[in-house]
Amino acid sequence: MRLVYLTPLLLIALMALPAGAAPFYTVEVSAETRSDEDRGLALKAALARQLQRMTGTADPAEAEALADLMLAPEQLLAGYAWRGEAGEDLRLQARFDPEALQAALADYTGEVWLGEGARVIVWAGEEVDGSRNLMAEGSGDTLAERVRAEAAAVGLTPLLPLLDLEDRRNLEYSHIWAGFTDRIAEASQRYGAQPVVTLALRERSGGDWEGRWLLLDGRSTGQDRGQADSREELVQQAMQWAVTTLAQARGVVLAGEAQASLDIRVAIDSLSAYAAVLEYLQGLPEVREARLAGTRGDALALELDLAVSPERALSALEGSRSLEPQAEGETGEEAPPRFRWRR
Repeated sequence: MRLVYLTPLLLIALMALPAGAAPFYTVEVSAETRSDEDRGLALKAALARQLQRMTGTADPAEAEALADLMLAPEQLLAGYAWRGEAGEDLRLQARFDPEALQAALADYTGEVWLGEGARVIVWAGEEVDGSRNLMAEGSGDTLAERVRAEAAAVGLTPLLPLLDLEDRRNLEYSHIWAGFTDRIAEASQRYGAQPVVTLALRERSGGDWEGRWLLLDGRSTGQDRGQADSREELVQQAMQWAVTTLAQARGVVLAGEAQASLDIRVAIDSLSAYAAVLEYLQGLPEVREARLAGTRGDALALELDLAVSPERALSALEGSRSLEPQAEGETGEEAPPRFRWRR
């Protein structure tokens, strides 16, 4: 039998799905039968869960700005499929259209998470009877399977590490349990600029479990802990916390006036890159509009109208794969942040 090893770059390439791809815009809910009535109820339940994911609203049907959307979930669908049989865990899988949802939420005045950063690197491990283990990509371990299932249930796409010699040299279970952010960030660099979630579980003497989890997203860090009767409950808690924390960190306001503005400089190698830079910036959820204000040497002088605070927008730009932060090329206290276009 021939063994095929996936390199980190190949794994990252496999993760490079369109922004609206499953699972962030895909929701599965239970249904009694495949009748039109039960399908309608299931679609409403699926849309409610999708809107919870995007807005953080506990009950979208009771929210004034969202209630109307619940009346016709079919208008926001990209498609649906049935899973299972009636009486045997029948489920409806609904795939929602990202562009239709964004247009429908254009007048919503709260923050909306569009799924940017829903692909996460997950370092997960457990300690049982003094034995400590980390989970690897491709592992059939029950903890790895539970992490994948619970992450998908809240709209996240998890990428577990290879756990080859390099990974094992850089990170151990004890580092995750202790929350050593520098070690975690360094070990995660080889897997790309994705948010990082760590999950460390430990079985207690009484048979119950305790856990600690952490999220690294650019320059922001969040962490929490919990206790439960089973590790499955803790994984569910951790993934729900992760998606809520990401939504709070990455949500943008789609309605109303721009939240703020930001001037930046982007150095380019040729004028042909000008259109690509503008198109890229316009596509960022943090940016409402990008305008050319002029040129400064080899750099474009750009004005950005923002959907978030300047601090959050700057953090997103600094974490971009397409923009490389550079030393300021202009003097003065108000010198704009400077980047180089890397595409």
